[in-house]
Amino acid sequence: STILFENTSICGNVTIGEKVSIFPGASIRAEDVAVTIGEGTNIQDNCVIHIRGNKILWKDHYGRK
Repeated sequence: STILFENTSICGNVTIGEKVSIFPGASIRAEDVAVTIGEGTNIQDNCVIHIRGNKILWKDHYGRK
């Protein structure tokens, strides 16, 4: 299962895979393009991901798209 802690901010076209952890204070913004957070990804406290431009795909923990 995916874990989203309090005080996270996710805005726009964001797809989150299985077994993802997004820790407190993290912010993911995808207003202009789609963002996929792949299986097994761990986004730590206060991390900011703000995408502008081309589509971004994060590979999962196993290196798969």
